[in-house]
Amino acid sequence: MKLDFIDELSESRLVRQKKQMNRFTAKDAADLSFLYLCTLVILKNEFKYAPVASKYATKTMMYQNFNVFRTNGTDLYIMLTALLGTDDTDKLFADQEASQMFLQNLRVNETQLKAWLRFTAKGKVNKQFDGQMLFKIEQQLMVNNGQYKSVRRLTSDWANLKHGQKTLVITRLIQALKARGRMSELLPVLMKLVKEKKFVSKKSVRDMEVAQPANTKGGMSTRSKIAAGIGLTGAATYGAYKLARHLTLRKAKGHDYGKYKK
Repeated sequence: MKLDFIDELSESRLVRQKKQMNRFTAKDAADLSFLYLCTLVILKNEFKYAPVASKYATKTMMYQNFNVFRTNGTDLYIMLTALLGTDDTDKLFADQEASQMFLQNLRVNETQLKAWLRFTAKGKVNKQFDGQMLFKIEQQLMVNNGQYKSVRRLTSDWANLKHGQKTLVITRLIQALKARGRMSELLPVLMKLVKEKKFVSKKSVRDMEVAQPANTKGGMSTRSKIAAGIGLTGAATYGAYKLARHLTLRKAKGHDYGKYKK
């Protein structure tokens, strides 16, 4: 079985041009980054796929940082650059108001993340280190999707999972990537893993991306996005702002009304 397609990877498949970042919100980028990291942990724990995880981590760390958008970066590199970078990539996110508030509350330990990627690039596996990294990055990226949290918990114990549990995890990951990053460069890898290891459920698995869509773009109010993405602190700040604005406008309107009342 050939897995050398990763050697031919020369640019992100999700975002081929910088302007295409407007397909994603900051919350999308955070969730996708998290899903990619979970996928790498799974791949590095599968004998034939460990080289893929190593090469992908190496390509992601090719520039040693996530400062500037580069078309030849991996999907993960570009998503992390949009979230953590020093250029203007974050200004291209969809739903700018909600995305910028999300970014203001983002607290990612970039040093630890890069250390783990270098560790993975060397082909190393350590259950405790990998598990701790996923747990910390889940919190730092403010991942609040219950399905993704379950994926993380099971992924952290991959070597000890039964075949049925692995099948469920892989199925959830594929559902998520198809729904939120259909052009993902890691999706074909997961599909090959499914075929080789027969990670196919005998029973129908409900697609939670359909049943409970992430809904971070379009049709969702800014307040809902903030409450879902940045927690109570951000929601409270936004609420205070809206209340103050409402009272100010109300006072102004009352003043104007009195001015013209006879």
